[in-house]
Amino acid sequence: MKSYGETIKHIRKSKGIVLKALAGKDLSISLLSQFENNKTTISCERFHTLLRKLEVSYDEFVLLHTEEMPNAFSIEMMEYLELMRECSVSGDIDKLTRGLAALESELRNSYSLRLDHMIQLLKMDLALKEILFNREGDFLVELSNYRYLIEPAQAYLLNVDDWGIYELRLFSYMAVTLAPDLIWRFLQSAIKKSERFCDLPGNQNILYETLITVATAFCSWKEYAYAFRVITIMKEKIRTDENVEYTMLIPFVEGWVLYLSGEEEQGMSLMDSTITMFSTLKLEKKREELQFYQEAVKMKYPTIWIFV
Repeated sequence: MKSYGETIKHIRKSKGIVLKALAGKDLSISLLSQFENNKTTISCERFHTLLRKLEVSYDEFVLLHTEEMPNAFSIEMMEYLELMRECSVSGDIDKLTRGLAALESELRNSYSLRLDHMIQLLKMDLALKEILFNREGDFLVELSNYRYLIEPAQAYLLNVDDWGIYELRLFSYMAVTLAPDLIWRFLQSAIKKSERFCDLPGNQNILYETLITVATAFCSWKEYAYAFRVITIMKEKIRTDENVEYTMLIPFVEGWVLYLSGEEEQGMSLMDSTITMFSTLKLEKKREELQFYQEAVKMKYPTIWIFV
């Protein structure tokens, strides 16, 4: 992968900008040239000044910096995720076991925190599939025997001072594997530690998605009082932010909780009305997603809503 300086050089040249135009009081032509040629580093403040002068957002920079041909690891990861989908139908645990071993071998050759956490979660997923396919005991009781698999990811979240997209997503993926009191503890941390991040335009949706996932994770534990508390938090936040999309989704989530907590008629009515609303608005992809989750809720199968 190119260095940050090399990516800046690529962006600058593609825009037809000369070094002199980017240089200034705090960043000489000489220092900028050395940075672009991977001979020195610059401060975070100077780096963001460069992005502003280039009219490139940080998200755009990351996309340009990381965009490359799939390496061996990413190819194997895509193959493994395809295996996961197949396994949900065939129950072929042996294929997943071999695929996971190959991923672990690749990780040892090229370490990445993100991929390390992903493998921890995949190990947990494999263990849960073995419980489901083998029908050995109660799913939620057996789950407690495998929590050690994600302890490193838990420790990471507990010790990170500021949460962004990665941390909120990691928490969402882990939610169903955590005990209810720990889910609640992590949720308080997620809201507090992501406060600055979620103040940025467009980032509030990530927190709403996390809240929905957590509410449904509490339902898997039959902790409906916790789930209703999460919905209350969502309603309070959405009143402040005036977020239309997630205002529309709240009745569906509330119906999910009501149905599983015993108020089946009222719960199904809320879910049906939300699906009808999305259908009326011609949002067919979202309507299909809602119907998928509604069917899972009807079967009372341990399900959480994961956003991708």
